[in-house]
Amino acid sequence: MDFSQFFRSLWISQTWKKIPLRFVLIIPFVIQITATVSIIGYLSFLSGQRAIEKMSSELMDEITQRVKAHIEHLTEDTETITNLTLDYWKSENLDLNNLNLLERQLFLNLHNFKLISTILVGNEQHQFVAVSHFNGLRLWRSSPQDSSLIYDYAIDQTGKPIKLLRTFWKPSVTLRPWYQDAVKSQKTRWGSFFVLGNQEDWGLNLNTPIYEPKTGKLLGVLSAGIVSSDLSNFLSQIQVGDGGQIILIDRQGNLVADSQGKVDQHKSQNLKLINLFTSQDSLLNNIGKFLIKNYGDLQKLQTVQNLDFPIPSTTWGSLSNHYYLQVVPLNDQYGLDLLTIIVIPRSDFMAEVYAQFKQTFFLCTGIFILAIGVGSLTSRWIIKPILAVNQAAKRIAEGEIQHLRDFERSDEIGELVQSFKGMNTQLQNTLLQLKIEILKHKKTEAKLRQAQQISKLSIWEFYCQTQTTIWSPEVYQIYGLDPTVKPPQGDEILQYIYFEDHWIYRQEILEPLWAKKPFAAELRIVRCDGSIGYVEIQGEPIFDQQHKEVIRLLGTLRDVTDRRQVEITLKNQEQLLRSIYEGVEEPIFVVEVGDDGEFYYVGTNPAHERITGFSRKSLLGKTPQELKIPSWEKVVQHYQDCIDAGASICYEEVVILNGVEMFWYTSLTPLKDLQSKIYRIVGTTIDTTYIKKTERSLQSALQQIQEHFENSPLAIIEWDSQSKIKRWSKQAEQIFGWKADEVVGLSNDDFSMFHEEDKEKVYQGIQKMVSGQSSTLKMQNRNYTKTGEIITCEWFSSGIFDQRGNLTSTLSFIQDITARQQAEETLRQSEERFRSAFTNTAIGMFIVSTNCRFLQVNDAICQILGYSEAELLNLTFHEITYPDNLERDLSYVKKILEGQIKTYTLEKRLIHKKGNLVSGLLSIGLVQDRQNHPLYFVAQFQDITQRVQAEQALKESEQRFERAIKGSNDGIWDWFDTHQEQIWYSPRLFEIMGYQPNEFQPTLTQFRNFIHPDDRQLVFQAIENHLRFNSPYFIEYRLLHKLGDYIWVRARGEALRDEQGNPVSMAGSVTDITEQKLGELALRQSEAKWRHLIEANIVGILFADFEGRILEANDAFLQIIGYSREELEKGQLRWDTITPPEGKVADQERVRKILTDKVLPPDEKEYFHKDGTRIPVILGATLLEEQNQCVAFVLDMSQQKQTKIELQKAKEQAEAANRAKSNFLTNMSHELRTPLNAILGFTQLMVRDSTLASHHRDKLQIINRNGAYLLQLINDILSISKIEANHVTLDITSFDLYQLLADLKNTFELRSSSKGIQLIIEKSPQLPRYIQTDERKLRQVLINLLDNAIKFTYRGSVTLRIKPLDPTVNCSNSSEYTLGFEVQDTGDGIALEELDTMFDAFVQTTTGRQSQQGTGLGLPISRRFVELLGGKITVRSQVGIGTCFQFTIQLPEIDATTLALSQTQYQVIGLAPDQPEYRILVVDDLEANRHWLAKLLRSVGFDVEEAENGEMALILVESYSPHLIWMDMRMSGMNGYQATQEIRAKKAQILLSTPPDFEPFPKIIAVSASVFEEERQQVIDAGCDDFVGKPLTETTIWEMLKKHLGVKYTVEELKPNQAEHHQIQDAVIVEALTTLPPELLNQLAIETQIGDSEKLLSLLTQIPNSQPFLINTLTELINNFEFELILHWVTLALS
Repeated sequence: MDFSQFFRSLWISQTWKKIPLRFVLIIPFVIQITATVSIIGYLSFLSGQRAIEKMSSELMDEITQRVKAHIEHLTEDTETITNLTLDYWKSENLDLNNLNLLERQLFLNLHNFKLISTILVGNEQHQFVAVSHFNGLRLWRSSPQDSSLIYDYAIDQTGKPIKLLRTFWKPSVTLRPWYQDAVKSQKTRWGSFFVLGNQEDWGLNLNTPIYEPKTGKLLGVLSAGIVSSDLSNFLSQIQVGDGGQIILIDRQGNLVADSQGKVDQHKSQNLKLINLFTSQDSLLNNIGKFLIKNYGDLQKLQTVQNLDFPIPSTTWGSLSNHYYLQVVPLNDQYGLDLLTIIVIPRSDFMAEVYAQFKQTFFLCTGIFILAIGVGSLTSRWIIKPILAVNQAAKRIAEGEIQHLRDFERSDEIGELVQSFKGMNTQLQNTLLQLKIEILKHKKTEAKLRQAQQISKLSIWEFYCQTQTTIWSPEVYQIYGLDPTVKPPQGDEILQYIYFEDHWIYRQEILEPLWAKKPFAAELRIVRCDGSIGYVEIQGEPIFDQQHKEVIRLLGTLRDVTDRRQVEITLKNQEQLLRSIYEGVEEPIFVVEVGDDGEFYYVGTNPAHERITGFSRKSLLGKTPQELKIPSWEKVVQHYQDCIDAGASICYEEVVILNGVEMFWYTSLTPLKDLQSKIYRIVGTTIDTTYIKKTERSLQSALQQIQEHFENSPLAIIEWDSQSKIKRWSKQAEQIFGWKADEVVGLSNDDFSMFHEEDKEKVYQGIQKMVSGQSSTLKMQNRNYTKTGEIITCEWFSSGIFDQRGNLTSTLSFIQDITARQQAEETLRQSEERFRSAFTNTAIGMFIVSTNCRFLQVNDAICQILGYSEAELLNLTFHEITYPDNLERDLSYVKKILEGQIKTYTLEKRLIHKKGNLVSGLLSIGLVQDRQNHPLYFVAQFQDITQRVQAEQALKESEQRFERAIKGSNDGIWDWFDTHQEQIWYSPRLFEIMGYQPNEFQPTLTQFRNFIHPDDRQLVFQAIENHLRFNSPYFIEYRLLHKLGDYIWVRARGEALRDEQGNPVSMAGSVTDITEQKLGELALRQSEAKWRHLIEANIVGILFADFEGRILEANDAFLQIIGYSREELEKGQLRWDTITPPEGKVADQERVRKILTDKVLPPDEKEYFHKDGTRIPVILGATLLEEQNQCVAFVLDMSQQKQTKIELQKAKEQAEAANRAKSNFLTNMSHELRTPLNAILGFTQLMVRDSTLASHHRDKLQIINRNGAYLLQLINDILSISKIEANHVTLDITSFDLYQLLADLKNTFELRSSSKGIQLIIEKSPQLPRYIQTDERKLRQVLINLLDNAIKFTYRGSVTLRIKPLDPTVNCSNSSEYTLGFEVQDTGDGIALEELDTMFDAFVQTTTGRQSQQGTGLGLPISRRFVELLGGKITVRSQVGIGTCFQFTIQLPEIDATTLALSQTQYQVIGLAPDQPEYRILVVDDLEANRHWLAKLLRSVGFDVEEAENGEMALILVESYSPHLIWMDMRMSGMNGYQATQEIRAKKAQILLSTPPDFEPFPKIIAVSASVFEEERQQVIDAGCDDFVGKPLTETTIWEMLKKHLGVKYTVEELKPNQAEHHQIQDAVIVEALTTLPPELLNQLAIETQIGDSEKLLSLLTQIPNSQPFLINTLTELINNFEFELILHWVTLALS
């Protein structure tokens, strides 16, 4: 409790005594009743309020959790999308330069994650693509030509664009905020808000930069997130009371989302975020002001804040102006930093509480009034005697003492009146004594006042009873107050006490007073003029006589301001000196002069510690001698000199510290006491070591400069300010030839030193230096020497300026670089040659660093190893070296680096990118700098993989050959040159002849002499026949052995011939067959069994008796049963034991048959193999009667049996594959032809529209013809089985060839013009208009050839030429003629080696593979069709020039007049009159197909019903009884086959009760997309009357109805084709457009791409009025949105 509270309590106690007694009696009674009701009401209100606050807090916490969960879910989805997209990009190895490849994946991600609104991708090539479900499914894609132009597409549920909604302009994607945020952060981060689309909404996205994994190069940015409106929609779904609101803001106060949707506002057609601080919304604006007022900055809101938020009210006590407010930060790991603000009006919860509070208030008021009334009556009775006593007491106070009248009351009040009477008497006596005491007090007060004036003390007093303060005049003077002013009372005194000393006032003054103790304190006061003073205050309480109560306070006040200011000044100066002493960089020390004459260190600063190395602790109190300071005697002497001088002295000294010489400059200053005695010395030391050393260095440098001037390798010339030479060095004399005394004092004008063409450049440089623009000058120029020779010098000039910036002299350094320039030019040429050789050589070359990392590579090494240049530069040479070769490589590198060798060459293997090994010849050399330090290696690598493979193959071949020779025991001979005598013999051949190798030199003559005389002519005749006629050289003859005997040999040989077939050399083998010849003789004499055995050695042969023994067998039989010959010879083999038990009966029958018939025909049986398996064989036998044996022939049938099983399996697999292919083609036929049915059907319906414009009708005809052709292509592709089976047939029709060519022109013209090439069709004048052949196949051949020509042509033209090869075709009577076609282009051409294979199926040329288009089937199909048409196709091509395809077809002569009439086309417009009403039922599960067919039939007058499946068709057949049914055969549920069979089955029952001529069956026409004859047959078998394929045509429909119902039609003739007319009109329009300015044409081209019809119509006003046809035509096309045709015309005009 403070002093003011003490005074206030005294005042209250006095005031309470003045309250009338009647109020004392009434008020407690009223207060008790009122307080009881009020407290109960208040506690009830408080309890309700706390419950509401708790409920609102829990509600806001729940809302916060929902918002947080939503944001976390959104972040997880965004992160997942990012990872999925990046994984897809990496797994598919996609090129980010083609963003279209990512569109499908982006859509799937958007489809799977519903919370995400938008996914965007951009790359460094400024391409951009995005998908969004904002305002429907959308696709945004940048234009390939202009990345700032954005196409906005609507897409379907599969992600395919279905409609171009609009186009709009945006800055390049790399300038968009989300892209730049990702590039800046270099990692996945939430970006800033950005405008989405064309000013449509705000986007908040998680942005991820995409880098190339190996190089770290930025490829693009992936961004995914949500739009503000979606976030606001989510917030709006959260219930926050009637007037509650949820807001998301960023740290700048911008609204991100709002549950009421107030996020942005449109200003000048631009979106602008609403800011909390500038919002027009009163609530939002007040929230912003409230947060700023309480927190200063939104960045400080880092925790959840629950606040009570008021808005300045317009009406008192308005509940709507008070709100519960919760602010919650939203943060995550990716930098999301938002604030969630939940604001709920208190009125939503407190209205009912406040209503109850009002009821309590009114109840309290009534009770209060009632209590006052009751209390007044009660107090009146009690207080009446007391009032009488009071009146008497007042008179006593006024000095009148009267007697009080009596009251007849015996209660306490009556006793009070009696007591008062006694007190009145005693009071009269007391007044007399009081007057005496007052006189004594006045005398004492006068004495105290005199003492105060003497001591200069100010006196103050405080009387507790009267609550008054008395100050002496000195107090008023101290505070600067007017003495007439009343002193401050109570807390007013605090305004005169300095605010920082209020605590002293409370602690050191008030607390002792409350304890009734004296006090003393010093504090600061604030005078009236605002100045601060210091005072000492003392005081003590004065007690009453009983020493219980304090009656007054008495104290003194002394002004001590002057004393305190002096103390503060001294303290500040001491602190300043201390900071200077401690912080100054100069060393300072203090030495005390002892009484004994010694000098003691008593002070040192940190700088002195650093320079001397002595710490303060080790220094203080020590003498120089004790510290062992170097040369301490001199130090002491200096201190003594300072004392003797009595003034400051300075000296310089050299000190050696830690072995380092240092120079110090020391200043000593003496300090004197009051008696002028020096008691201390203050010293400062400056380290001048650097200055001294600099002086020495400067002197040395000046000396060196003079030496350099004289001996410098550079010429040095000094010029004065007038450009005259002051100094001329010796090197200048050597370079220019002039002596110093010849040129000093001269300027360049006095003698010619600079070349005339360089003088201007030199003067300009000198002028820059003179004018002060530059202080240095560097240039190369040509100079003359004294002899007139021209040299090139490099000049380095530096200007010397005075203090005012004026040039005083110039110093030039000159170097003669003539020789260097020549060397540099030579080096440049050498480098250019090396660079050219390095780049263009076919040998792989590369440069690697000394740590074997690639520095530079050429294209050849990249092709050899399969890497790109960038990939190789990220690898080391070790990484691509085969590990087995690495150690040898490193040893050679080490030798080069050590200088043992300069280069090395070796064969080694490198690792290709695909993993295979590449063999090559590696040559490496080291490049060093001038100091012979290694810089890098230069290497060549020649790919010798093929050679190594060939050598390896040759080596292996030689090894096999050598092994074969050794194994065959043959001798080898080689006649190297058929024109020479020398022959080579192998060692084995020498051995056969009995000689040692090299015992003689074989020659042809010598070989002749070795041959038996009878055989010589035969041998040489065989050799001659082989050499001349290439007849086989295989002969047996006799050869002379060394022992003199002749041996038989078998010789074989083969001649090696040149390209003309002439023999060059001959080689062969010789086999010693002497033993064989002898054996043959013995063989002829041997038994017949051996002859049969040898002759039939390919099958198993055995000799056996009839008791089961096998007597002899050949190897083939032993191999069949798996036994060895040893087991045979031991008698372990028996034919009855190796026969299975079930075959023994058959064996007995075979024995009987042999004995009876002497021969056993071949028969199948089985033998047991040694391993237990059964071997199927065919057995045949012949009886040998003489030996009572038989010879049997056994043929192993295991392989044949296995082959038969495998063939059966293969047959089954082939049949299954064929069935699968047929099913696949059937399904594909249905899937491809079914949509074509609707396309062509509705096209035909639109053509029938009489209101259709003619040019629209022509375009629909083009769609119809090309759709029909597409149908024909599908028929051919799906009939590939016919081609494989050679079942393709011709469909010969007569048609208009000119119309076919016009269709081709219309089909390819726009595509060719868009590529900038010209499409030309040249028709021979003799070309007939109508021809008869297979139009479909001819059309496909021409389309294939034209498509390829345009595809691979990028400039020039594509020309189609047609002419009859018989020039008299129109006048000839021949029945056939030949038509020639030629397609020529100016494209890339085809390599010669590819011409032979280009007509093979699935084979593409190099150009085709690079284009990544096509399947390689076009040309094979074209060749097959041309051959079917009776012709032949050929091709010629030259790379870089073009390709020409030519083919011919055979055509019959036809009557053109008749055909022209037959070509007239008609259109059915209705049914002929007098016909029954035909009921037609259309059955198809596709609504589009049913709709167009039903609409077509109804348009001409048929009654049509529709059924969407077989079940509905059965119902309608019963109720509708159609005449004809169009039945789709492939439908979901009951298909067409089942429905047809059901219809036929039900109708068949009717035949039993109807006449024979009654036909109850409706005609059923099967409709199917199948092209297979098998399905057609199935359709007929099911009960259908006919079959038509999809898509249907009008002609087919009318013909079928006519065929089966006999319908007759009303028709009209179609108008002739208008193609030629439109071509003429196109030429006129293009010619008119070419007269317009190019700027206008460019604007037209741009606006047609954008599709802005209003802008296009405004541009037409710039066309001159002299061209109304052009204006009207373009206006009509713009109104019909024919922008593509306009763009086509404008493009042609611009080109």
